[in-house]
Amino acid sequence: MREVIMPALGMAQSTGVIVSWLKKVGEAVAADDPLMEVETDKTTMEVPAGHDGVVLEIRAEAGAEVPVGEVIALIGAAGSVPPPKPAAAAAPAAAKPEPAAVAAPPPAARPPAPAPAPPPARPDGAAAAAPAAAGKVLASPKARLLAAERGIDLAPHAARSHERPILAADVEAMAAEAAAAPATAAVQGLAATPRLASLRAAAPAAGWAEFLAFASGEAKRPVEGMAVIAAFAAAAFRAATGETGRIVVAAESLSDDGGALVLADPDRAGLASIADTTTDAPATLSVLDLTGTALSGADGLGAGTGPVLVVAGSGERLDLSLSFDPSSLAPRAAAALLTGIARRVENPLRHLL
Repeated sequence: MREVIMPALGMAQSTGVIVSWLKKVGEAVAADDPLMEVETDKTTMEVPAGHDGVVLEIRAEAGAEVPVGEVIALIGAAGSVPPPKPAAAAAPAAAKPEPAAVAAPPPAARPPAPAPAPPPARPDGAAAAAPAAAGKVLASPKARLLAAERGIDLAPHAARSHERPILAADVEAMAAEAAAAPATAAVQGLAATPRLASLRAAAPAAGWAEFLAFASGEAKRPVEGMAVIAAFAAAAFRAATGETGRIVVAAESLSDDGGALVLADPDRAGLASIADTTTDAPATLSVLDLTGTALSGADGLGAGTGPVLVVAGSGERLDLSLSFDPSSLAPRAAAALLTGIARRVENPLRHLL
């Protein structure tokens, strides 16, 4: 007789969830035949029997979360017959009620058992559902990981799946349901904020410091790098979207001595005359300057405020990332916008010309 144990399908795996058994007790199997489906925190896959013979016993039900290394099934030699113990044990238990009838006291102790009858009557309120969800939420490692990534609270769903652990497929269904019904998603505690996309570029900046020094000389005052980037961004935005009206750029530096600017049409002012503009108009796009800090980038900023350009790095290279809402700015236009900014950083004279 051979033992089948819960396999380790990943380096950090400690348990696995049996999604389903592909063979029944009494069925013949070959070593390479799929015996069961197991879900880990990474994936769901079929696990072979590993031995030729007959399935004699299955020790873990579908849906159970089992530690790696635990025996979950027994396979006997070909022609073996599953032992009748389970059925025989059940039969005597059912056959002894008459002698036990003399010992009426034990049955008398079972009146508390009827108490579980109320739980099935969940329709009358949350009080009935609460006991089912009172314990820990049963969920596979992969389901917990997906739920954490998507901001889904599994507790409200535990009552639906109290008979078995919540699996990854259940979490996918919850996410799809939330996307289709924002109002329901809010009730379940899911964020209903816009989903931002992000693009990245690296621009050679060997001549960047020299260009800022040149612009400052022309203006006869220090010209801030974020103001120049704002001008580049406005010009690239026009080229990418065909915008001909006013463009307002909100720029902010996070360095210790940095500040904030609101610039109206900085691309049309000329580098020597870029100046802070007072306006109540909403920003068309924003620039976050991280140069001069230890920060290397930022993601997911500015939901609802237009595209956000993040500039980091120094010396020979500037790292650029653009966060945007695809429903407001098409990905193709966003790519053209970021490419235009990167090319202007690489060759600032392109902007002047």
